[in-house]
Amino acid sequence: MSNFSDKYKIDWNEVKANSFGEFKPLPEGMYCAKITESTLTKSKTSGDDMIKLTFSLLGGKDVKNKKVFENIMLEHSNPDVIKFGLQKLDTILGFVDIPSDEFNHTDELSGKMINVYLNIKSSEKYGDQNNIKFFEKFNEDALSETPSDNSLF
Repeated sequence: MSNFSDKYKIDWNEVKANSFGEFKPLPEGMYCAKITESTLTKSKTSGDDMIKLTFSLLGGKDVKNKKVFENIMLEHSNPDVIKFGLQKLDTILGFVDIPSDEFNHTDELSGKMINVYLNIKSSEKYGDQNNIKFFEKFNEDALSETPSDNSLF
């Protein structure tokens, strides 16, 4: 049996020096995004149906291809959670020009452009992370006004 260290000559000091480090959330503000994944799935904690959305951010080097996520609950023991989720879905559909009464499959959202307003949410478990506060119709002017370009709103 070969030894890992014999087969792979790794300079662990170099690896540690170039590690990813801590995740730092993006500054609060409006960002252009593309919906790159839209999946009907089940919540890991409750097993309830939800739509899981992945948004890839567009813009400068500090932003491009960073991802933010949104879960839209379709089932839940609290009916207000379902109501809020459906209102959020209806808002997104409107901003990407899909009539809500014609929406049939989550794949219809993939590839659609939308603006997302990110804030920073803190938690003991996960630390500081970005959270989508609200959505707007896609406006590519936000590409040049991203907070990562040093122009906070």
